[in-house]
Amino acid sequence: MSKYNLDFLNSYNDHTLGPISDDEALFLFGLSKMVRPQVVLEVGSLIGQSLRVWMESGVPFVYAVDCVISNEVKEIRRAKGSNRIELIEQDMKAPVEFTRGVPDLVFVDASHELPDNIQLVKNLLPVLKPGALFILHDTGHWADKDMTDDRHLFIKHY
Repeated sequence: MSKYNLDFLNSYNDHTLGPISDDEALFLFGLSKMVRPQVVLEVGSLIGQSLRVWMESGVPFVYAVDCVISNEVKEIRRAKGSNRIELIEQDMKAPVEFTRGVPDLVFVDASHELPDNIQLVKNLLPVLKPGALFILHDTGHWADKDMTDDRHLFIKHY
């Protein structure tokens, strides 16, 4: 019997068009349990799949930044308690004001454009604590030869 309740992983799948897959969620959960971040900055929350990982692994506080905060993310905040998550609706290139502590883990799952990611890193490096983890997730998109109709729809929509 595991000391961890991983039932929340049942809502993930083994492939993904945008949010994290089940294997990625398990990896992030394990990483979080190992390094025990106190404050996570998540840039690009979409429907809250990685946000759910931080909550389930016991991270005390998360900043969730996205250009549009989805209803799914707002529901996670309501369910997990508003004192554990701060939702920030802004462009990822804008500096984030850390009112509840500086992140010791940053998870970026936002832009698929290199200039956006470079600006984000430039904004964050001067303010992060030494030793902070910085994780970039799927910063590009599929090669032209791998584009399917559903992937085109995903890129167009998000």
